[in-house]
Amino acid sequence: MEEFLKLHVPKINAYLGPNYNECHYQKLLNHILNKHKFETSIELSKEIFICYDGETVNIGNRRYDIVIHTEGEEDIIIECKAMVGNATELNKKQLLSYLELNKTRVGFLVKFFSYGGYTVMSDSKEEDNCKNKCQVIKIITN
Repeated sequence: MEEFLKLHVPKINAYLGPNYNECHYQKLLNHILNKHKFETSIELSKEIFICYDGETVNIGNRRYDIVIHTEGEEDIIIECKAMVGNATELNKKQLLSYLELNKTRVGFLVKFFSYGGYTVMSDSKEEDNCKNKCQVIKIITN
């Protein structure tokens, strides 16, 4: 999966450019995953249950950008970000908490180079920026 993402994320970012919001990159990535026969879902509202003092308690909802369902294996969570700078420790910790809450070991933080939906004049150098400033970070829990 890591190699797949490292191949397709820069292509997505170069194709769309830097002028879209996170949800646009996310939906195109989800489409490409489905096209390549990965079973995925965008989980807009997933209930979070914890065990507290011997009881199962619903503590609210969580939104997962993309969940890849693999037959006979654990799900893989992909957290998408669209921003100018590098992914931050806070972004990584957000994904780590998703993995722990979902009892999943593997996730990917995918950072697209974007100005956050603001239209900025682009040129051919901007396309190179999009390709070169993407990040795919694999995170594994214990």
